[in-house]
Amino acid sequence: MSTAAISAGFAAGMAGGAVVGGLVAGLPGALVGAGIGGFAGATTNFKLCSPRKPQPKPPGP
Repeated sequence: MSTAAISAGFAAGMAGGAVVGGLVAGLPGALVGAGIGGFAGATTNFKLCSPRKPQPKPPGP
């Protein structure tokens, strides 16, 4: 193999490794973010829909 081919292969391997490394590094963050967001959304939804406290009705005509 020529030096240029080795250099090109090395560069391609480095780029591919960086992409895979970025995906692997970002995956836990995405999972944690989705979990926190989902939990917060479910908690908010539960509080809004929970009939524990009767809401006072506004006086109507």
